[in-house]
Amino acid sequence: MTMTRWIHLKAAVSLLAAVACAVVPLGTEARGAESPSFEYQVKAACLYNFAKFVDWPPAAFPDQKSPIVFGILGEDPFGNVLEGFIKNKTINGRTLTIKRSRRVEDLKNCQILFISRSEQARLAQILTALKGLNILTVSDTEEFLADGGIINFKMQGDKVRFEVNLATAQRAALKISSELLELAIAVRPPHPEKDS
Repeated sequence: MTMTRWIHLKAAVSLLAAVACAVVPLGTEARGAESPSFEYQVKAACLYNFAKFVDWPPAAFPDQKSPIVFGILGEDPFGNVLEGFIKNKTINGRTLTIKRSRRVEDLKNCQILFISRSEQARLAQILTALKGLNILTVSDTEEFLADGGIINFKMQGDKVRFEVNLATAQRAALKISSELLELAIAVRPPHPEKDS
């Protein structure tokens, strides 16, 4: 690893650690696309930073110049906050873009897919449709990791934390850096009954 890459990595780890530990005012909820809660501002920052700590296989991109696509499936709790984090930024030489849809079929070319709570009733169907794809799935719903998701946000008191299903990430051919895994509150394999 080059010195420049190491410095960038250390700075990103520090930022992600600060974001992961950010205090969220108690009782806040997403207020819609126009004014997301501070909780979702923190989660948007985490999504952006997750992209710095995941390596996708070449097959995850149409070509070497393709952007990293952040997908949002269902109701968007982030408003324009995620755009603010990715504007004019690149990761590993790739630009960043966002795609939103209520149909999973429209988002199968994403590298990171946030699955909104609005989709919880059909979560198993969504994750089945994404099997075999090189997509980092992220949500903040109950049982997300057990159903086959990769990263799930959890509230611990008034702080945003996350847990990782490393085995599911490996099946999607994604390499999650040890630095990111160290920040997770839990790193676990999928629930055996849900993993088939």
